[in-house]
Amino acid sequence: MEIEQKKTRGTKRKDARSASEDPMDCVVGLKRVRQSIKEYLEVKPTSPSTLFMSKPFNPQIAVDFQVQNPATVALAMNKRIIPKKKKKDLRAMCNKMINVAHQIMKKEKNLKPKKKKIPANDQQKILLETKFKEGVEDFAALAKLTKFSRQNIRNMWIKFRAQGSILENQINQKKKLNSEHCQFILDFFNKQENFGKIILELHSELMTYFNLAEGYISYWSLYDYVQKLSLVHKKITYKINRANYFSVKLKRAQIAEDIICAHFASFHFIYIDEISFNLELRPNKGWALIGKQLNATKPPKSKNYSVIVAMDVNGYLGIKIVKGGVKGPEFVSFMMELCNSVSHNMSLKNVIFFMDNASVHKSKDFMQKFSKYHNVLYNAAYTPQFNPIEFSFSKLKHLVKKAKPISEQDLVRKILQVSNDISEKDCVEFIVHSLTFLEKGLDKEDFY
Repeated sequence: MEIEQKKTRGTKRKDARSASEDPMDCVVGLKRVRQSIKEYLEVKPTSPSTLFMSKPFNPQIAVDFQVQNPATVALAMNKRIIPKKKKKDLRAMCNKMINVAHQIMKKEKNLKPKKKKIPANDQQKILLETKFKEGVEDFAALAKLTKFSRQNIRNMWIKFRAQGSILENQINQKKKLNSEHCQFILDFFNKQENFGKIILELHSELMTYFNLAEGYISYWSLYDYVQKLSLVHKKITYKINRANYFSVKLKRAQIAEDIICAHFASFHFIYIDEISFNLELRPNKGWALIGKQLNATKPPKSKNYSVIVAMDVNGYLGIKIVKGGVKGPEFVSFMMELCNSVSHNMSLKNVIFFMDNASVHKSKDFMQKFSKYHNVLYNAAYTPQFNPIEFSFSKLKHLVKKAKPISEQDLVRKILQVSNDISEKDCVEFIVHSLTFLEKGLDKEDFY
């Protein structure tokens, strides 16, 4: 009996193999494979935490993502779509790109070199000096012409005879600090241990280093020199030391090279990132009487609202507000809707989506459904300067803080209103400003 059962099992296996060789079964199998791929690639429905998506997206329309042919390979896997350039040419290309961008911005603004307005008194003095040079000494006629009193004209004439000019004051007075002193001031404030020091400490260091006599220069004169050197007392921002490891600098130089080459290869950049808001956004400073504390009621506690933003040279392409943190399906659905809206105006083959290394940007869901079919370039770690959308977030946060939202619904409404205030011109300026950091990244300099 056992032998007979084994034989029957064997015949079944043989029949199964022969059945798979039928061409009709192969067609059915392919259909099943296609159907399973389609089901796998379909976007999951967004969670109820998703609140709203603004221009140019329509939140009423469901996302229909169809299976696309992988026309381009993701940059994370293969960067051959960006043509490489010689390293010696990269700096010249970077400078040329920045200069062209500045020229375009100036053309759009219609900037003309403004002439400096000369005060009325100075104009009269210039006229008076020309008359003195011509040899005119009729004080009464000059008083009618310049509207100065005769005594003032007489004093100016004496000064003109002594110094040869009435426009420069203290023409023969020498500067108290020379170029060596000024360089010492710059080097003094460039050291990290001197960041918190004041003018009084600088004064004592300067006097002891150069052996200057007591009373050679006052604190206020030194303060004027510091201001002339374009030094300003500002807030210190402390950064993580890991930002300037050699491995990070190497990756930063590679990303800078990719960005420059992609721009010259006429790729269109779309910048993606997230920012969070809550009701605790309030002004930090206010006006009050001297000696009186400025008290205000603390806003009610609220949940964080994450905002996914897409930006390019034409401004904000769209935003999506999510209650809490951004999850994988919500981010994928945002990117799919973004592609549907962008594909009407341009080919997605020439579009690069630039984003940071957040976990939601590298999730399995995102890699399978989006990054496999589109060009994605990930930024280097600790380098927000390469992504211009980070500069726009500071303005967006400032505008929301200025709007003073009262409730969570008001917060969402004001985020949407304020996002429309960030214009195309602002976004272009942010992008040009981010390009200025590329040369610094190529040279492997420290980033702060």
